[in-house]
Amino acid sequence: MQHITHTLPLKIFPQKITVNNDIYLLVGIVHYSSRSNVSVGHYTAYALYGNNWVLFDDLLANFTHVNEDSIINPTICLYVKQKIQ
Repeated sequence: MQHITHTLPLKIFPQKITVNNDIYLLVGIVHYSSRSNVSVGHYTAYALYGNNWVLFDDLLANFTHVNEDSIINPTICLYVKQKIQ
């Protein structure tokens, strides 16, 4: 089985999308990383906190602020429906 990865900068992901007149806001991205052995890898999560990206990694004791130019391998993009006020 071939494992295909696409690495992209965080800033390329739209922070807002519209589907059927509903607006969805980007809240996070799940990232997968692996070494040369594709059967072993590690998932981390990037969350958009205000206008800043934060990295959550269970191998680190704390979260880390990251730059929007950070290159990731997105697995899942998480959007939530914007509530109408």
